[in-house]
Amino acid sequence: RGTPSDITHFLQMYLDHGRYEEIRILKPETVTAMLTMQTSTDGSPLGLSLSGWIGKDEFGKYYYHDGNAEGFETAMRF
Repeated sequence: RGTPSDITHFLQMYLDHGRYEEIRILKPETVTAMLTMQTSTDGSPLGLSLSGWIGKDEFGKYYYHDGNAEGFETAMRF
């Protein structure tokens, strides 16, 4: 659970390779690992990373994470 501000802080941390403002939250290599495409045992891409789904559209590659609970659902895409 979080607020819209929490989500923007989380996304900013991702976009800044694990830093939020002057605070190191995650190591850059951790963020890279979290956003790396996972593969099945035969090596084929699964379409997801450790922290969400990976897609591609006319603008290029994007990541998204969604969730829901009774009465609401949310998605963030970056």
